[in-house]
Amino acid sequence: MHTGVGITHPLLSPSTSARTSDNPDNPDNLDKLEDMKIPEEIRAVPRPKNTYVRYVFGKYYVISQTCVRFEKRNIPVDLGKVGEIVGNVYVAEKEPKLKDAAAARAEKLAKLRGEVPPGRPGRPAKDPESGITNQPDILSYGPPALYYGLAKDLLVDLSAHFELKLAKQIFAMALIRATSPGVTEKEMKWDYENSFYSEYIPGIHLGEGTIPGILSEVGKKYCAIRAFMKDRVRKFTGLTAIDGTLKSYESEISVLSAYSHKFKVKGVKDICDLYAYDVRACEPICMKTYIGSAPDSSTVPEFMEEYGLKGVLTVDDTRCGQEEGLEPQCPDEEMTELEKVKERARSLRLNIFDKGCLSMSGAEKMDKCGVAYLAPLKRNSKLIAEYGMDTPMEPLLGFTDSAVQYKKCKTSDGKYLYSFRDAGIAHKEEVGYITSERKKASETEAALRRKASAEAEGVLKEQESQESQNGTVGNRKTKGELVEEMLSRLREKEGYVFDAEKFEKAKKRFGLVTYISEADLDPLMAYLAYDQRWSIEVMLDMHKNILELGPVDVHDDYRVIATEFINFLSTIIGCREKNLLIEKGIYGKMSQPQFRKILGMVQKVKQEDGTWAFGYMHKYVKEVVDLLGI
Repeated sequence: MHTGVGITHPLLSPSTSARTSDNPDNPDNLDKLEDMKIPEEIRAVPRPKNTYVRYVFGKYYVISQTCVRFEKRNIPVDLGKVGEIVGNVYVAEKEPKLKDAAAARAEKLAKLRGEVPPGRPGRPAKDPESGITNQPDILSYGPPALYYGLAKDLLVDLSAHFELKLAKQIFAMALIRATSPGVTEKEMKWDYENSFYSEYIPGIHLGEGTIPGILSEVGKKYCAIRAFMKDRVRKFTGLTAIDGTLKSYESEISVLSAYSHKFKVKGVKDICDLYAYDVRACEPICMKTYIGSAPDSSTVPEFMEEYGLKGVLTVDDTRCGQEEGLEPQCPDEEMTELEKVKERARSLRLNIFDKGCLSMSGAEKMDKCGVAYLAPLKRNSKLIAEYGMDTPMEPLLGFTDSAVQYKKCKTSDGKYLYSFRDAGIAHKEEVGYITSERKKASETEAALRRKASAEAEGVLKEQESQESQNGTVGNRKTKGELVEEMLSRLREKEGYVFDAEKFEKAKKRFGLVTYISEADLDPLMAYLAYDQRWSIEVMLDMHKNILELGPVDVHDDYRVIATEFINFLSTIIGCREKNLLIEKGIYGKMSQPQFRKILGMVQKVKQEDGTWAFGYMHKYVKEVVDLLGI
């Protein structure tokens, strides 16, 4: 084999290699051994010491090596594969199978001395993971370049808990689901082979017959999924929103498929995906799939305990979220005072829930575990009446978006209640209440009139029958007169009556929201923190309607768990895409689906020398490509 320095090394594997050596006594200067098939950017990727890169069937294996001294020079000895370079990122094997260094050196010396027949040196066996044999010369480039660049850290995280081959399959499926909303198992192989994903992650099989086996294998490795989630939880320290979403899943054998509280509306069984979402990073942290009939009040505490979502509360107005591992997000000098406070609220290490997610027993359990939380109470909660939280009077200073009054109170067991009334929302709810009552009155009046009309017709027919039998004609009332007479009588018995007392009680709750927490917070900070919970609703809407990760269509619980895990990864990618569009100023000019359509027009064409170049692009498409830097 000819190397980059013009020499032939008899002991190099026939597969293309680029070796590194940390031994200064190596006379062969293995640092300089290169090959045209291993690009400079691949060789420059940081990797462990005493390794080299070997090009095998479209993939870049990282091989560990040692050396043995023979005839006054160091001879390299391969110990085995320790990882792989995928898309300019080194991904380590979870459990590399390496030879014993001493035994490998002894075997190499024996071969060099002729004590062991050397055999045929090194034609590699056919790679069982070999990829596409008939790759197209035109590949979709835009979405793969963007999404792979945004999410390649996920592959590194996956490889820490799954075997590298399986980690790449999971990652590729997540990328394709993020790229092609609603993609089916039949279409996934085509999307992989006709896009640049086959270049970034070469040599994986995603055939229709292969995917069910992959999903089953992933679903059975629940401990690996849980460890992956826990690792992500440790990376996020901002405000956390927790909420669930129901997905249709009809199955007679699945434990997870069950009728939920929405059965009367949907008419089908569901599963429930519970998500934790970091408000500051704007992406999901972790998720877990539960049986569809499980109430949030029982699943949320279990979810938080399993993944360690404690969220130790640290409120420091001067730090603005400079926790370890995150970029400082100090308020910009051009921000208004309210925007600065909102930014500080996003930095609270606090868990926020939807109504009904936290029962009183659940709150006590979280108190014992040291979990920081902020949860709304139901409007009929006894605590509201007991502590008079339905009469907030003090104006919420510093909040200028609307007129809000508040009340803060400490309970007998040491918790804090925060009550807020928004005058604008209260007015809307009062108008809605009155409109609803007016509709009830109109419907009742219409029903009584129909009933009176029917009764009047019956009276008239009876009178006509009697007159025909008697042969006389009496002085009868008209139908209209009979209807009005009967309607008046029906109104007295069954007519609509406005319940003023009920209205006064309901009026106290208009625009009112009451939170409970173990944390002593500034009222403005508490109000703004919970106001951020809406962002998880936006994320779940994108999950179902933009990425189209809706109803489940697999056949056992293992595959359900795996499918929702991969959907979780796709949702992370979708959130990062949206964050990038906001950062680049694109999101206000076009929607996420419109942007995806433009990005899908970007292709690369293979050249005669094996390199890839951009195909033709419209001017507006090129502007987007240049702005994104892909």
